[in-house]
Amino acid sequence: MLFQRKIDRALNLLKEKNSKRNGKDAGDKNIAEGAYDESRPELEKNDVAAMIIAALLVFAPILIILAIILLIVVF
Repeated sequence: MLFQRKIDRALNLLKEKNSKRNGKDAGDKNIAEGAYDESRPELEKNDVAAMIIAALLVFAPILIILAIILLIVVF
């Protein structure tokens, strides 16, 4: 990431403030280390098909309108 050191520093500061407020020690890992899980989420059986259908429902009308405008301008 572009500003990874700044993000880490801010998360560590936030972790320290929260630990002081809650009375816990600074070794709590749930904020700084556990906040970013960059692994891909597991997809269920028909998730890919649902994403493709959703994309078609969103982009097909836009592309049809642009094609009509293009045909009007050209002819």
